[in-house]
Amino acid sequence: MADSSLSPYNFIKDDKFVGINTDIISKVLQEENLAFRIENINWARAQQIVQSTPDTALLAAGRNVEREHQYAWVGPLVSSTPYLFKLSSREDVSVSSFADLKFYRIGLTRRGVMVPTFKKLGLKVPENLILVSGAEETYGMLFQKRVDLILGSDLTMPYNLRNLGYELDALEPVIQIDYEGSGNHLALHKSYSAESIERLNARIKKMWNSGEIEGIIDSYRLLPKSIND
Repeated sequence: MADSSLSPYNFIKDDKFVGINTDIISKVLQEENLAFRIENINWARAQQIVQSTPDTALLAAGRNVEREHQYAWVGPLVSSTPYLFKLSSREDVSVSSFADLKFYRIGLTRRGVMVPTFKKLGLKVPENLILVSGAEETYGMLFQKRVDLILGSDLTMPYNLRNLGYELDALEPVIQIDYEGSGNHLALHKSYSAESIERLNARIKKMWNSGEIEGIIDSYRLLPKSIND
Protein backbone atom coordinates (compact mmCIF):
# COMPACT_ATOMS: atom_id res chain seq x y z
CA MET A 1 0.00 0.00 0.00
CA ALA A 2 1.44 3.32 -1.03
CA ASP A 3 0.79 6.98 -0.40
CA SER A 4 0.91 8.22 -3.99
CA SER A 5 1.40 11.86 -2.90
CA LEU A 6 4.96 11.18 -1.70
CA SER A 7 6.76 12.20 -4.87
CA PRO A 8 9.40 11.23 -5.83
CA TYR A 9 9.47 8.23 -3.46
CA ASN A 10 6.22 6.76 -4.74
CA PHE A 11 3.61 8.36 -6.97
CA ILE A 12 1.35 7.70 -9.96
CA LYS A 13 2.42 8.64 -13.48
CA ASP A 14 0.48 7.63 -16.59
CA ASP A 15 -1.69 5.38 -14.40
CA LYS A 16 1.36 3.50 -13.11
CA PHE A 17 3.04 3.48 -9.71
CA VAL A 18 6.58 4.82 -10.04
CA GLY A 19 9.15 6.55 -7.84
CA ILE A 20 12.48 5.94 -6.18
CA ASN A 21 11.33 3.53 -3.48
CA THR A 22 8.67 2.00 -5.72
CA ASP A 23 11.37 1.13 -8.26
CA ILE A 24 13.63 -0.37 -5.59
CA ILE A 25 10.98 -2.50 -3.93
CA SER A 26 9.46 -3.62 -7.24
CA LYS A 27 12.86 -4.85 -8.39
CA VAL A 28 13.72 -6.81 -5.25
CA LEU A 29 10.27 -8.42 -5.05
CA GLN A 30 10.50 -9.45 -8.70
CA GLU A 31 13.96 -10.89 -8.13
CA GLU A 32 12.52 -12.93 -5.25
CA ASN A 33 9.66 -14.09 -7.52
CA LEU A 34 7.14 -12.64 -5.06
CA ALA A 35 3.79 -11.57 -6.50
CA PHE A 36 2.62 -8.16 -5.32
CA ARG A 37 0.05 -5.46 -6.00
CA ILE A 38 0.40 -1.77 -5.12
CA GLU A 39 -2.69 0.14 -4.02
CA ASN A 40 -3.15 3.82 -3.25
CA ILE A 41 -4.79 4.10 0.17
CA ASN A 42 -5.12 6.97 2.64
CA TRP A 43 -2.03 6.89 4.85
CA ALA A 44 -3.80 6.67 8.20
CA ARG A 45 -6.08 3.86 6.99
CA ALA A 46 -3.17 2.05 5.32
CA GLN A 47 -1.31 1.91 8.63
CA GLN A 48 -4.33 0.38 10.34
CA ILE A 49 -4.71 -2.23 7.60
CA VAL A 50 -1.06 -3.30 7.60
CA GLN A 51 -0.93 -3.60 11.38
CA SER A 52 -3.89 -6.00 11.31
CA THR A 53 -3.61 -7.83 7.97
CA PRO A 54 -0.96 -10.47 7.07
CA ASP A 55 0.83 -10.21 3.70
CA THR A 56 0.45 -6.43 3.50
CA ALA A 57 3.04 -3.66 3.70
CA LEU A 58 3.44 0.11 3.68
CA LEU A 59 5.49 1.64 0.87
CA ALA A 60 7.19 3.32 2.57
CA ALA A 61 7.28 4.28 6.25
CA GLY A 62 9.81 6.11 8.38
CA ARG A 63 11.31 3.76 10.96
CA ASN A 64 11.64 5.12 14.49
CA VAL A 65 11.29 4.09 18.13
CA GLU A 66 7.54 4.65 18.23
CA ARG A 67 6.94 2.40 15.21
CA GLU A 68 9.69 -0.18 15.73
CA HIS A 69 7.50 -2.94 17.16
CA GLN A 70 4.47 -2.27 14.97
CA TYR A 71 5.96 -3.74 11.78
CA ALA A 72 8.64 -5.94 10.27
CA TRP A 73 11.13 -3.81 8.36
CA VAL A 74 12.86 -4.04 4.97
CA GLY A 75 15.45 -1.44 4.03
CA PRO A 76 16.70 1.12 4.45
CA LEU A 77 15.18 2.63 1.34
CA VAL A 78 15.75 6.23 0.25
CA SER A 79 15.11 9.18 2.53
CA SER A 80 16.31 12.77 2.40
CA THR A 81 17.25 15.41 4.96
CA PRO A 82 14.14 17.14 6.37
CA TYR A 83 13.92 20.93 6.50
CA LEU A 84 11.29 23.41 7.49
CA PHE A 85 10.39 25.67 4.57
CA LYS A 86 8.80 29.11 4.43
CA LEU A 87 7.46 31.18 1.55
CA SER A 88 10.41 32.96 -0.07
CA SER A 89 8.34 36.16 -0.03
CA ARG A 90 7.82 36.14 3.76
CA GLU A 91 10.54 38.27 5.30
CA ASP A 92 8.60 38.27 8.58
CA VAL A 93 9.40 34.60 9.19
CA SER A 94 12.90 34.27 10.65
CA VAL A 95 14.21 31.11 12.32
CA SER A 96 17.77 30.96 13.66
CA SER A 97 17.24 28.22 16.27
CA PHE A 98 14.67 25.66 17.36
CA ALA A 99 13.61 28.04 20.14
CA ASP A 100 12.24 30.39 17.49
CA LEU A 101 9.75 27.77 16.29
CA LYS A 102 7.42 28.47 19.22
CA PHE A 103 6.52 31.79 17.53
CA TYR A 104 5.21 30.09 14.38
CA ARG A 105 2.61 27.64 13.10
CA ILE A 106 3.92 24.50 11.42
CA GLY A 107 1.83 22.37 9.06
CA LEU A 108 2.45 18.62 9.45
CA THR A 109 0.89 15.37 8.32
CA ARG A 110 -1.18 14.12 11.24
CA ARG A 111 0.33 10.63 11.47
CA GLY A 112 3.69 11.62 10.02
CA VAL A 113 6.86 10.24 11.52
CA MET A 114 8.16 13.71 12.43
CA VAL A 115 5.31 14.74 14.73
CA PRO A 116 6.95 13.27 17.88
CA THR A 117 10.19 15.10 17.04
CA PHE A 118 8.44 18.48 17.06
CA LYS A 119 6.54 17.67 20.24
CA LYS A 120 9.86 16.88 21.94
CA LEU A 121 10.95 20.41 21.02
CA GLY A 122 8.10 21.68 23.19
CA LEU A 123 5.76 22.58 20.33
CA LYS A 124 2.08 22.03 20.98
CA VAL A 125 -1.09 21.17 19.07
CA PRO A 126 -2.79 23.36 17.93
CA GLU A 127 -0.81 26.40 19.06
CA ASN A 128 2.28 25.51 17.01
CA LEU A 129 1.51 22.28 15.19
CA ILE A 130 -1.36 22.22 12.71
CA LEU A 131 -1.99 18.57 11.84
CA VAL A 132 -3.65 17.65 8.53
CA SER A 133 -4.29 14.47 6.57
CA GLY A 134 -1.68 14.79 3.81
CA ALA A 135 1.47 16.60 2.71
CA GLU A 136 -0.20 18.45 -0.19
CA GLU A 137 -2.64 20.04 2.25
CA THR A 138 0.27 21.62 4.16
CA TYR A 139 1.39 23.38 0.97
CA GLY A 140 -2.05 24.85 0.44
CA MET A 141 -2.11 26.12 3.99
CA LEU A 142 1.34 27.66 3.59
CA PHE A 143 0.40 29.61 0.47
CA GLN A 144 -2.83 30.72 2.15
CA LYS A 145 -0.70 31.85 5.14
CA ARG A 146 -2.68 29.65 7.50
CA VAL A 147 0.67 28.21 8.60
CA ASP A 148 4.13 29.77 8.54
CA LEU A 149 6.30 26.70 7.96
CA ILE A 150 5.99 23.24 6.46
CA LEU A 151 8.19 20.17 6.36
CA GLY A 152 9.95 19.04 3.18
CA SER A 153 13.26 18.09 1.58
CA ASP A 154 15.31 18.78 -1.52
CA LEU A 155 13.73 15.69 -3.12
CA THR A 156 10.07 16.06 -2.13
CA MET A 157 9.54 19.83 -2.06
CA PRO A 158 10.14 20.48 -5.79
CA TYR A 159 7.66 17.77 -6.78
CA ASN A 160 4.96 19.10 -4.51
CA LEU A 161 5.46 22.63 -5.82
CA ARG A 162 5.35 21.48 -9.44
CA ASN A 163 2.27 19.32 -8.87
CA LEU A 164 0.45 22.28 -7.33
CA GLY A 165 1.47 24.69 -10.09
CA TYR A 166 3.99 26.79 -8.17
CA GLU A 167 7.50 27.87 -9.19
CA LEU A 168 10.35 25.83 -7.69
CA ASP A 169 11.83 28.93 -6.03
CA ALA A 170 8.59 29.78 -4.21
CA LEU A 171 9.92 28.24 -0.98
CA GLU A 172 13.20 28.39 0.87
CA PRO A 173 14.57 26.29 3.75
CA VAL A 174 14.94 27.92 7.15
CA ILE A 175 16.26 25.16 9.41
CA GLN A 176 17.29 21.52 9.19
CA ILE A 177 15.45 19.04 11.40
CA ASP A 178 17.27 16.05 12.83
CA TYR A 179 15.27 12.89 12.25
CA GLU A 180 15.29 10.45 15.17
CA GLY A 181 15.10 7.24 13.21
CA SER A 182 16.64 5.21 10.41
CA GLY A 183 14.72 6.55 7.43
CA ASN A 184 12.21 5.09 5.00
CA HIS A 185 11.62 1.33 4.91
CA LEU A 186 9.09 -1.12 3.59
CA ALA A 187 6.97 -1.75 6.69
CA LEU A 188 5.40 -5.21 6.63
CA HIS A 189 2.89 -6.97 8.83
CA LYS A 190 4.80 -8.46 11.77
CA SER A 191 4.02 -12.03 10.71
CA TYR A 192 6.27 -11.81 7.64
CA SER A 193 9.03 -14.43 7.84
CA ALA A 194 12.45 -13.42 9.12
CA GLU A 195 14.10 -15.45 6.37
CA SER A 196 12.28 -13.56 3.61
CA ILE A 197 13.08 -10.21 5.23
CA GLU A 198 16.76 -11.17 5.40
CA ARG A 199 16.81 -12.00 1.67
CA LEU A 200 15.08 -8.75 0.72
CA ASN A 201 17.44 -6.73 2.90
CA ALA A 202 20.43 -8.43 1.30
CA ARG A 203 19.20 -7.46 -2.19
CA ILE A 204 18.67 -3.84 -1.14
CA LYS A 205 22.14 -3.71 0.45
CA LYS A 206 23.61 -4.98 -2.83
CA MET A 207 21.81 -2.21 -4.73
CA TRP A 208 23.23 0.41 -2.34
CA ASN A 209 26.75 -0.98 -2.56
CA SER A 210 26.73 -1.11 -6.36
CA GLY A 211 25.57 2.50 -6.74
CA GLU A 212 22.37 1.42 -8.43
CA ILE A 213 20.17 3.20 -5.90
CA GLU A 214 22.10 6.47 -6.32
CA GLY A 215 21.42 6.21 -10.03
CA ILE A 216 17.71 5.79 -9.38
CA ILE A 217 17.71 8.83 -7.07
CA ASP A 218 19.47 11.00 -9.66
CA SER A 219 16.95 10.00 -12.33
CA TYR A 220 14.16 11.55 -10.23
CA ARG A 221 15.85 14.76 -9.04
CA LEU A 222 14.30 18.11 -9.98
CA LEU A 223 16.90 20.21 -8.10
CA PRO A 224 20.65 19.83 -7.49
CA LYS A 225 21.81 17.11 -5.11
CA SER A 226 21.71 19.16 -1.91
CA ILE A 227 19.83 22.21 -0.72
CA ASN A 228 23.15 23.50 0.57
CA ASP A 229 25.02 23.01 -2.75
